[in-house]
Amino acid sequence: MALTIRIYDDGDGHNQMAFEGIRAVRGAEGAAVYQLHRQWADAGRTTDYLLQPGGSSPGISLGPDKGTADFDPAPSAERPQKLLIESLDAHTYAMDRKELSTSGSPRRDDLDYAQFNVYCETAGTLAFQVSFPDSMSLAAEPPSVQAYQVFTAGSREREVFDSALTARASEGFFYSPLLRVAFLSVRKPQRSAYRIYWRLGQPLALADPPTPTQRALLEGRRNALLSVRNFFAGVAAGPEAIGRKQKIVDLVATIGDYVASLLKKTVAKTRADEAVLKDLLPYVEISLMAIEKGDVLRLVAGTSVADPTFWDVKMRFGEGIAGRAARLLDARTYDEEEVSGTVFAGVYVELEPGKRHAWLLAVPLWSEDCGRAAIGVLNIGIFDPTRAHMLKVLGQVTQVRELAAWANTDFLPKLLDVVSSN
Repeated sequence: MALTIRIYDDGDGHNQMAFEGIRAVRGAEGAAVYQLHRQWADAGRTTDYLLQPGGSSPGISLGPDKGTADFDPAPSAERPQKLLIESLDAHTYAMDRKELSTSGSPRRDDLDYAQFNVYCETAGTLAFQVSFPDSMSLAAEPPSVQAYQVFTAGSREREVFDSALTARASEGFFYSPLLRVAFLSVRKPQRSAYRIYWRLGQPLALADPPTPTQRALLEGRRNALLSVRNFFAGVAAGPEAIGRKQKIVDLVATIGDYVASLLKKTVAKTRADEAVLKDLLPYVEISLMAIEKGDVLRLVAGTSVADPTFWDVKMRFGEGIAGRAARLLDARTYDEEEVSGTVFAGVYVELEPGKRHAWLLAVPLWSEDCGRAAIGVLNIGIFDPTRAHMLKVLGQVTQVRELAAWANTDFLPKLLDVVSSN
């Protein structure tokens, strides 16, 4: 059995679990069904398991709930099989101790860890590896391993630290500072849990803390942008509110105009292209998100937020495409065609069940004079996959920079001026 975890810059953990030489699977009532390991994370969220056919024997499939692996035919000593599955822990790992303290994770003492549990499996060797990105700040203390006995009482599990088991595991543990990889190998593991621990350091790029003036400006602008919800969610009423709403609607329309100008400049080279562009624009959907206390994003306006349930949506920093843009203060894109069939499709957060963007660009809205922190997020996307190809040009570096510069130096000041005026 092997679990390999690659941690990425954005805090995702890419999990790959491999089983080699499977000789027997004993499920309920004799069925060749294997109950996959339960997934959990203290922060962020886990995605469903995904079967990798290239690394799995023919005839293996995942159950409807993605929680079991079904073998047909069943493996045997004469016909051993292999199983390879992947999943993603989205926005789970912190890059430094500051991030860990604000992640909502219950972990303390600047320690983070990854864990692998051995349940009913009988295995010759357990291999457990964690790869750390260069952007993760690790303390001088090297990563280590600890082992726990696992006891089950009813439906609850209890893990008890085992010093003898830890000493044995430590003999098969190695960390390479050059490769930034921690590796554990355990022969004939028993029912137990193994944790690879690492201690986080200070942020690698220590930014100057925001001044009281910057904090005040940031809070004021976030509240101003959040107040847009009152006009679109039906809270504010009366002639003044209607007039203010219309000004905001007109400003949101300028986003579509600017997007059209970028597309016309880049892809609409002929009259036929212009006709296609004219057909595309009604399908482009634009939304604005503001940030309320607790670093939670809320929808405040847009061209497709009429559904009342949209106003109840809450997305934490780091979650989804917009949450990543806000946390990293960097534009992020999502291309359904590129990620379909991969674990990275799980990064996307569906605001409406079964409805996903075919392509999406999330641009953080921010201003230097209130510190390096997002005020809100501008989302530009399309749900129709047949028209998404033309919009993808907005994801190119030059177009992203141009659009982000316009959104923050032209659009945002005008919007704040409208919502802040008496």
